[in-house]
Amino acid sequence: MRVSVKKTSAAVFAVIMMMLSALCAFADEGLSVNGQEVKAGDTVTYEYRMGGVSEPLEAAGAYIEYDAKSLEYIEGSIGFEAFKNAMYNVEPGKIYYSAIDVVNGYDLKKEQMVVKLSFKVLDKAKGSLKVTHTFDEIFTFTNEEEDLPESAYAAKEIVSVNSYEKNDSPFSGIDAQSIEEMQKSSETDFDALMLGTDKDEYMASNSTGGTSSSETSSVSSSASVSETADSAQNTTESTASEASKAMTSSQSSHPEKSDSKAIVIVIAAVFAALVIGVVVMTVIKKKQ
Repeated sequence: MRVSVKKTSAAVFAVIMMMLSALCAFADEGLSVNGQEVKAGDTVTYEYRMGGVSEPLEAAGAYIEYDAKSLEYIEGSIGFEAFKNAMYNVEPGKIYYSAIDVVNGYDLKKEQMVVKLSFKVLDKAKGSLKVTHTFDEIFTFTNEEEDLPESAYAAKEIVSVNSYEKNDSPFSGIDAQSIEEMQKSSETDFDALMLGTDKDEYMASNSTGGTSSSETSSVSSSASVSETADSAQNTTESTASEASKAMTSSQSSHPEKSDSKAIVIVIAAVFAALVIGVVVMTVIKKKQ
């Protein structure tokens, strides 16, 4: 029985192609983060370290980029060491942070952790994923005009899998979102105080179509300015009246000294009126 060489070669070639296709498919299904093999549900901790900077840094701003469709940032996991007063802001796919110290700066002569945070691998994650760290700006006291070149420091990225338990960083940073919420809360507290009610009642009245925060603030400010102006006007009139009485009394009891005392009293009254006027105008401008 003859076996065709051509047919045999074609069959072998087909088998080889099938094996290569299977290997490629397997490779496509592989999942990794910065070269570390992971699977859905794993936690991935990313750490950026830095050192070798010859002089203190004055300020730095950077962002960490990741695939938000495959990785989910674990809230509260971010931490800092070198930048102990860093402020950060989380957005899908990017986490921004910045730090500045114009007094002492940041000493990074020795290597230390700059930022560390963790992610959860999502079920739909696939492929070779990357978490990257990029400086927007970074400069020293002696050169504020130019960013520190990469050649002026040593950087290291560390990725570990399923090592996250809690944020054990020296400093957890300041969430910019929380500051905005605090500002809104403070405005609500102020408006409620001006209305003479508590915060819960004020918010309830707003949610049911009550006076808005801006309207309340405007009305309260107007009322406060009006009351302050009236009070100042009454005080000015009272001061002028007292000055007039004092001048009359001085003239009747001591004719020889009446002129000098009268001048002093009038000057004092005018000065007091000017001071009160300045205070009133300052209050009105602040309230408006």
